[in-house]
Amino acid sequence: MRTPLNAISGSVYSLIQENPTEGQKSALNTINFAVDNLIIMINDLLDFQKIEAGKLTIEHNPFHLGDLIRQVIMGLSFHAKDSKNQLKLHSSSSVDLMVKGDKTRISQVLNNLITNALKFTKEGNVDVKVELMSREVDKIRVYFEVKDTGIGIAAEHQERIFNDFDQVKPTFSTKYGGTGLGLSITRKLLGLMGGKIAVESEVGKGSRFFFELEFDLAQESISSLLNQSNKIENHNGLHLLMAEDNDVNALVLGKIIKKWGYTFDRSYNGLEAVSAAKSSTYDCILMDIQMPEMDGFEATKAIKAFSNVPVIALTAAAKQEIMEQIDACGFEGFVAKPIDAAELYKKINEVISAQSFKA
Repeated sequence: MRTPLNAISGSVYSLIQENPTEGQKSALNTINFAVDNLIIMINDLLDFQKIEAGKLTIEHNPFHLGDLIRQVIMGLSFHAKDSKNQLKLHSSSSVDLMVKGDKTRISQVLNNLITNALKFTKEGNVDVKVELMSREVDKIRVYFEVKDTGIGIAAEHQERIFNDFDQVKPTFSTKYGGTGLGLSITRKLLGLMGGKIAVESEVGKGSRFFFELEFDLAQESISSLLNQSNKIENHNGLHLLMAEDNDVNALVLGKIIKKWGYTFDRSYNGLEAVSAAKSSTYDCILMDIQMPEMDGFEATKAIKAFSNVPVIALTAAAKQEIMEQIDACGFEGFVAKPIDAAELYKKINEVISAQSFKA
């Protein structure tokens, strides 16, 4: 299902870059929003299945908490504008810290809560609060809150909204969309991370969802992170190798790469990618994982045996499922399908900057 979504998402991105009229741009943004919602539904169903089977694991990797929160807010700014809501972040520099945790799952929880708040609020306010509650030598405790001025939830339904596949009214699925899994998954993810979600709400006035999480402080200091980010720059005139067997995906990705002013060669399988990396020079390789002849894992291992060129994995598989293989094969980065063009652009420049710094 993700392959056609990747084609739609990438094509819409390319069309938006063609200076469409306001009417066309509005229609394209609507398509993009619909695709994003469908991706969320698919991911919800897959996550629910993994949680129920006990196969979902929580990562414990370093990330910058303040940056993550700002990225989530920025990513939902169009949704807020589209629903005529004011989305505001209330936080201080006290949360600008390197911590250890599961960046992807924390982002998913915040996305679920904020998306719900925007969905059930029209021409109102959605306020996101993030505060440092306490700090020890190696740990911090952080308070998260998403508050809206939407339709609210009756007291008798406030526990029910966390049930699997449940919505307060049958008509909600038609009017507002969704699987009825978002809040159920949010509660379960927070439970796996040692948190507990709570809600306060009043019909006609709005809702407030809140929770606390404890994080281990990462060894990296904020200054070292800032020094690293300063080394990330936008590179011009890059020459890439795209290893992609699917013609539709390759067509869409090729259009995106050209929009950036980059050039590229295409390989149709892992064997061709290895051969191309031997015979030509590339600034970065975009490696699909599932390919005939030789998959992306084997191809990357073979390339790393003779080259230091950075390789980014492109796959529809969840990162958690293939993390060990990604690390073992020596990939410098990972971008999930359907491809987010802005995320891929950022990742390409990050890995090239890091490679230049090492050199």
